[in-house]
Amino acid sequence: MKRNAANNILIVAGVAVATTLLALALFLPTNLSAVDTPAPAAAIEQPTLTCDGVKLTVKSSAAIYRAGEMAVLELTAVNTTGKPVTLTPALRMTSAARPSELSRAMPMPKQVWQTEQTLSLKPGEVRTVGLNPNVPLTGPSTVSVTVSVGKESIVAARFTVDRPANSSGGPTTQPTK
Repeated sequence: MKRNAANNILIVAGVAVATTLLALALFLPTNLSAVDTPAPAAAIEQPTLTCDGVKLTVKSSAAIYRAGEMAVLELTAVNTTGKPVTLTPALRMTSAARPSELSRAMPMPKQVWQTEQTLSLKPGEVRTVGLNPNVPLTGPSTVSVTVSVGKESIVAARFTVDRPANSSGGPTTQPTK
């Protein structure tokens, strides 16, 4: 009887040691060095809409605009096929005011500009078209640019609009006495 109890204790101890070693092997970091290695930088790719073998991207000239400024956009089309392609992408710019911190509802975006560009591309051609929406931006807001061809669409660019440089958020005139 004492022998069975001793065997049981040895078996339980062996299983406990094996489980501990397995847990340490699985959960310890692979590098126990005290030297801090930098994390790899996250690469955020440019949103691209591919339609009929043509890759469409839109870039904004700035990530942040001031209220009253006009956005400057650039549409790039790359024909990746071996044949000529003609397509008409529609571009739409919407603006949504920044939500109030006290509000539970997000503001509805309003369309502020739209256009269509007919592009005829030769095989392998890359074409860049400058777009200048003649619309003064209002802030503070977030502006999105959507590109669509037929039923396919993406939000190709997004930027913010701040208040004008001279605006502090308060009254712009001095109170009268």
